[in-house]
Amino acid sequence: MPPFAEEPKKLLSPRRLFSGALFLTLAGVAVKVLGLVYKIPLTNQMGDEGMGYFNTAYTVYTLFFVLSSSGLPVALSLLVSQTRVAGDEKETDAAFSAALWLFGVVGFAGTLILALFARPFALLCGNEGAMAGILAVSPTLLFVSLASAYRGYFQGLGELRPTAVSQFTEAAGRFLFGLALTHWAITRFSLSLTAAYSVAGLTVATFLSLVVLAAIKKRSDRKRTPAAKEAAAASDKVGRAEESARLKRLKKNYVRQLVKTALPVTIGASVLTLAASLDLVLVLRLLQRNGMSPAEANAAWGNYSAMAVPLFNLPGILITPLAYAITPYVRTSLAAAAHKNAVQASRRAIFLTLLIAFPCALGLSAFAKPVLSLLFRDEVSVARAAPQLSLLALSILPLALLTVSNALLQAWGHESFPVLSVFLGIGVKVALAFLLTPVLGMSATPIGTFGAYFVMALCNLIRLSFLLGGLPLLRPAWRPALACLLSVGAAIAADTALGHIGCSERLACLAAIALAAFVYLFLLLWWKSVSYEDAAALGLPPALLAFSERHHLLSKRKEAFLS
Repeated sequence: MPPFAEEPKKLLSPRRLFSGALFLTLAGVAVKVLGLVYKIPLTNQMGDEGMGYFNTAYTVYTLFFVLSSSGLPVALSLLVSQTRVAGDEKETDAAFSAALWLFGVVGFAGTLILALFARPFALLCGNEGAMAGILAVSPTLLFVSLASAYRGYFQGLGELRPTAVSQFTEAAGRFLFGLALTHWAITRFSLSLTAAYSVAGLTVATFLSLVVLAAIKKRSDRKRTPAAKEAAAASDKVGRAEESARLKRLKKNYVRQLVKTALPVTIGASVLTLAASLDLVLVLRLLQRNGMSPAEANAAWGNYSAMAVPLFNLPGILITPLAYAITPYVRTSLAAAAHKNAVQASRRAIFLTLLIAFPCALGLSAFAKPVLSLLFRDEVSVARAAPQLSLLALSILPLALLTVSNALLQAWGHESFPVLSVFLGIGVKVALAFLLTPVLGMSATPIGTFGAYFVMALCNLIRLSFLLGGLPLLRPAWRPALACLLSVGAAIAADTALGHIGCSERLACLAAIALAAFVYLFLLLWWKSVSYEDAAALGLPPALLAFSERHHLLSKRKEAFLS
């Protein structure tokens, strides 16, 4: 039975919402692990210079990726979530058909622009050697745009598994094809061309992801209810003609709705991605202006983007699924006149974000060098990247709040507001880059990133406080914050003690991280910072929930995040 034929109560089930997010999170962990495992041998083979070419091409692609596929999937998921409340399968199909056509046009245009202007983009970044990589990655835009249509469709239905499967397929394909092409090219071509072959692995992987999504959609279509098929077959010719004309009008209307909703989301997301692109353009040029050669500036950027940035992005696998799931859920709740559900789900999403982001930010900042040493063998590169990662990790908290608050504002029908927040944040980032880069070098980049994300998140939360009738964050947040400080302190003490008794750096780091996780969870449970509803929303198994409740590990307050 298709999701939109379910009872409204099931559609608005918080457990369904967050358990789907949990599945996507688990898949995201596997994807990130594959991505990290992929980057390590890639960095070891090509070095900082080769990764400079690779990451320049990838950064340019990312900007176009956001332009072509960020707002449209969100708009489609909101549209599908509304049509499923009405229970009309044909309208949902019409929305998907309109989106697939629109996404295809946008993706093809992006591919054409990226391919034709590969050299000017490379020159704009001050890294001409990245031209071949930009050209190699250009077809990816078409594939990823079409894949985004399928993901937006399934997201609107509250089905996150197809997205998870496609993301894993893409990560596995990038790992296999990217490393194979790099290994083949490294002894035959220059570093710039080798980087292009590495990037081409992403193109192949994205195509495979699209094929998987199309197959899942086709299988889903075959499971349509027999009654719906029989009704369609029994309708008279006149009725079918009228229905066909109605659906054509709907498709045109849906295209207009998609563009109208997607435009502000795309602007906000693209400007946010532009912030990362500004790092590439501004930092390379400012470093060269301050005396570095182009090769030295490229190596510095390659070190930062290949070591610090991937680790900084890792906690996103725990936050993005929340944002991904909350958007159609809140919109569906509002469409079904379940305003209280929407408010409670919005506040819970913010509380769970704080619960996850606090330890990620502080822990990674405190253990930047040991964690990098676990993954990379080049001690010089690790020593250079560690201070930057330590600073950059602090941005995990505001970025997590920004991610979830953007999704909530979109769900509440305020898609345009994040655009204002993003522009304010970009202004802060540019100002800090010009002020601090001449003094601090590459270290100015993570500081500017923190300033930008902090301003953006603060603006969004202030706006949400008006929509949700208040946003009491200090009272529920102090316990996770204090638990995080104590757990990281215990980990630092353990790491130091193990080092003094001759324990290896890697073993000491792993033991300290395990201790930090144990202390954090213990304190949360001891202080009863998490309610039964919060734990259920995280998708914990019923047996574990029953165990926690039986041993009085959870708060008895119905809404702990409001206390």
